[in-house]
Amino acid sequence: MAERLRLDYRQVMNVIDDMKACEKKVEEAYELMTGDVNSLRDKGYMDGESAGAYINEFKEMLSPEMEALSELVGRYYKQLSEICSNFADCDAKLAQALS
Repeated sequence: MAERLRLDYRQVMNVIDDMKACEKKVEEAYELMTGDVNSLRDKGYMDGESAGAYINEFKEMLSPEMEALSELVGRYYKQLSEICSNFADCDAKLAQALS
């Protein structure tokens, strides 16, 4: 017996909204961390070339990873959105055919 496909659009859309919020939180977290690291030099807690090197190392090390994480989260919720759209289209076509 074939499995029955079921999709609760409203609940999936809630998950999509949550994932969008998570994507934004990832971006905000990186901005906050970058601000904190920059404050080491800006507030005079570190000085000289070592401060610049530390700040650059942080950005070079974390920036690509945070961008990748944000992109993956975005890709995930876009896939869910496409699934909802495809199911909605199929449901509409089926309803039209049955009416």
